[in-house]
Amino acid sequence: MTVPDLMPLARSKDIIVQQMDDECLIYDLTSNKALCLNSVSAEIWKKCDGFTTIQEVTEMLGKQMNIKLDKDFVWLAIADLEKNKLLIEKVKRPSEFENLSRRKVLFKYALSTLVLPLISSIVAPTPVNAQSATACPAIPPGCMGGIPGGIPTGCPCTLNCSNCFPGACNLGTMMCV
Repeated sequence: MTVPDLMPLARSKDIIVQQMDDECLIYDLTSNKALCLNSVSAEIWKKCDGFTTIQEVTEMLGKQMNIKLDKDFVWLAIADLEKNKLLIEKVKRPSEFENLSRRKVLFKYALSTLVLPLISSIVAPTPVNAQSATACPAIPPGCMGGIPGGIPTGCPCTLNCSNCFPGACNLGTMMCV
């Protein structure tokens, strides 16, 4: 067995992992990036232990999804995990999977009810920005009129501290609109 036959090692340092139903939420403490791995990506990431073979993961996923899968499916997920810095080191892919594209894999499995591995991300604010964004502004007396459903238009707001009535909080001005 050569090294590319084995799953790479998943990163476990400087991340916070939270399992949510079928998805896996990961917060990267070094880049302040929040990642959401769908069920397929999460399952593949959990198998990144350096011992399990790519063929074993391919067969396991195929059985779970009740479909015949090839290694390209797992390599696509590994490429996404690597791109999102969820693996310890860069992975040496076999040449046939070097330029693998999501589009190519999607068309290959297009007729099945297959869920492709997917990682969504959002950059979280830095601690300084996060702190200032969560501080509630002083609400002037006229803005506390006890209107059911929230604070009136033109009053200060934040997403974390209040809901505006009847509209929403304008994040640029932090005023109810």
